[in-house]
Amino acid sequence: MRLTPAGKLIFSQAADMEASAAGIERQLAGADSEMTGLVRISITEGLATLWLPPKLVEFQREHPHIMIETVCKDRVVDLAMREADIAVRYARPSEPKLVAKKVGAMDLHLFATKSYVRVFGTPESIDDLYRHRLVDHTALHMNPGWMPWTDIIQRHNAVVYRSNSSASVVSAVRSTIRPSKPVVGAWGTAQVTLLVLVALLNLIGLAMVLSASSVSSLYEQLDTWHYFTRQTIWLGIGIAVLLFTRAVDYRS
Repeated sequence: MRLTPAGKLIFSQAADMEASAAGIERQLAGADSEMTGLVRISITEGLATLWLPPKLVEFQREHPHIMIETVCKDRVVDLAMREADIAVRYARPSEPKLVAKKVGAMDLHLFATKSYVRVFGTPESIDDLYRHRLVDHTALHMNPGWMPWTDIIQRHNAVVYRSNSSASVVSAVRSTIRPSKPVVGAWGTAQVTLLVLVALLNLIGLAMVLSASSVSSLYEQLDTWHYFTRQTIWLGIGIAVLLFTRAVDYRS
């Protein structure tokens, strides 16, 4: 279904009327000298969570009767249609009727937990990134200024987590892909099996020492259990050292 020429003319005029009405509403809202009411800010979820709240502390002290409401959307909202009063965007708006002011700059950095770096090391170059596990923030791919990151993600084969939420990405870096830290003092199945085998070998060794040294002990006019006792003492010292070193977390 298509509009007729008359319908197109009416549609254009209706759009102009809607824009004029929105402009009048904005002017009337700005004519009120008392700083009170609701201000809706269109902003990404990451900036709304990590950047904006500290910036509003002083503002709210000066204007306690203004309530700030954040509208977190990845798409660009239409300010002319009052979807929001203020929009924080990564690029300068193209709409001619909007007033724009630069409030900051954003850099792209890589982050990892200390435990991850201890296990996997620190990448020294872009090529090193392909040997690491990455968390991808999908919202970055919509910004042409961050195309290098998009290129890395597209060619990377070890992206372990992906989200369009900044809070989720931060949580993933802190916990989801963090190498699990061994619990000091915990015994695994393999460790128990190895410990049992070592204990059996030690018992067999002590029995062989007792069998082979009893005659020598009598010949040297020593107690029959002399060499067995001495070997047992050294075995006990060795076990104590093993348990002590095992309880020490060398990673910390």
